[in-house]
Amino acid sequence: MSNVRWTSWAVWVCLICGCMAVEQNPSEGGTGGNSNAAAGGTQSSGGTPKGGSGGTTSGGTSGTTEPCTTVDGVMEPPPPLVDNVDLLLVVDSSRTMLDAQDKLQAQIPTLATMLASGTRADGSTFSPPTSIHMGVVTTDMGVPGATLPDSYNCGRNGGYGDDGVLRTSPAQAYVDANDSSLIWEPDADCSPIYPSFIQFSNESDAKVAEAAADIGCLIQVGPGGCVYEMQLEAALKALWPSIDIDPMTGQQWIDPSTGAPGNRITFLTTQGDAG
Repeated sequence: MSNVRWTSWAVWVCLICGCMAVEQNPSEGGTGGNSNAAAGGTQSSGGTPKGGSGGTTSGGTSGTTEPCTTVDGVMEPPPPLVDNVDLLLVVDSSRTMLDAQDKLQAQIPTLATMLASGTRADGSTFSPPTSIHMGVVTTDMGVPGATLPDSYNCGRNGGYGDDGVLRTSPAQAYVDANDSSLIWEPDADCSPIYPSFIQFSNESDAKVAEAAADIGCLIQVGPGGCVYEMQLEAALKALWPSIDIDPMTGQQWIDPSTGAPGNRITFLTTQGDAG
């Protein structure tokens, strides 16, 4: 099965959770300048000399709340804002995770609204990205070449499971062959087919709500996945061979710890990888 290549500016990988962090909250405008100076202000100052120092606090463009500080106390500028965000949700499809899938699905509208609006749950704000992509893969990578009991659910797709491919539909209805009480089916209002990733921005509340509903349907991966969960391998397969371009240099990002090209991927997880 061919994989989907996903090249991104900033990639977050979320494992059975609905939480991520974005840039630090921008402050209000600078201290100097009047409304005529707003267009001329810099990011950290409060307007051009045209506005003077006695203007209102609305002059200038947004600053930043706190600059970074190095170990020796030297103040550094804040990191550049992330303008494009790709969020990959790696969802456990084994039979014990149905409750977690439901809880994650319930939080997707909150997450999508926060990202698109730039407003956190506590009321603080940040600069929202202008483009957001969200996609879903499962932890089912199968166990190729292994002979396992059918109850392990590791034999689909020639032993490769979902193979780290971005999902384009909810899982099919499932009845456990060894436990007739375990019956699951996706929501009836979900569509049978979706794009491999859902794209949205803060263009309108209705678009954000529609995107959240689509992601919620893709999260319904069901309980029929392989019992050997491979979160890290699934994420790697979904993103490979994505090239991470450093916005500061325009070149592929180099991992400072190894000196080799790499991808900046953040994992949020509560469980180890079986790969």
